[in-house]
Amino acid sequence: MWEVDQALERVTEYAQLGPGRWRASFNGFVTVSTEAGSPNDCQ
Repeated sequence: MWEVDQALERVTEYAQLGPGRWRASFNGFVTVSTEAGSPNDCQ
C-alpha cells in the first residue's frame, strides 16, 4: 500500500485558493479534484 500512496502523491497537485481553502487535483488515468480546509483534509 505504501507504493500506491507514494505514486498518488507524485501526481497530486495542491493549490491554496484563499485563507483556509485548498484544492487537491489528481491527474492520472482519471482527473479528480477536491476542496477542503487544509491539504491533509483534501487527502
